[in-house]
Amino acid sequence: MKNKQSKRLVIDASIAQAAGTTEHPTSKLSRECLSAVLHICHKIVMTPAISQEWNKHQSLFAKKWLRNMIAKKKMVTGVNLTDSVKKQLHDNIEELGTSPNKVNAMLKDVHLLEAALATDGMVISSDEKVRELFNDLSQQVVSLKQIAWVNPTHTDEQTIEWLENGANVEKPRQLGRVKKDDISK
Repeated sequence: MKNKQSKRLVIDASIAQAAGTTEHPTSKLSRECLSAVLHICHKIVMTPAISQEWNKHQSLFAKKWLRNMIAKKKMVTGVNLTDSVKKQLHDNIEELGTSPNKVNAMLKDVHLLEAALATDGMVISSDEKVRELFNDLSQQVVSLKQIAWVNPTHTDEQTIEWLENGANVEKPRQLGRVKKDDISK
């Protein structure tokens, strides 16, 4: 690994849910991503909102994985954005969202952005619809451009190699830099 510094990663419940025991590509790639995080020096960010989502949606594999992360002291809690920054983010979503459905979708997952902005700026998620919405929003909300959004179910994103090489915020992975044509739907 090039950069041995541990990164605090926001991992969406979409990964926890998909990481089952089947050989289906989505399941297998999600499971491989979680396994890599466990074995590399990185940590998971667990806010109350993320924890609540994980508790509702995690597979048995993800449940065991999370216990291992806790046992290895690789879980970060107690991270929060200031209330004013959080309010500004919510206000931006409500004001700049192009439809009520899109606003609701972004507000449902805004906790991922909040946790990323309060830590090392990285989200791992397979939710392409919300990634596209946040990508569009980042054109007007510049602070979102510092967030890298990685989807381990897209093999071309080379998530495992990215994790092994330090999970750095790289320009091609940042919101606002991802072209719609590059995002699979």
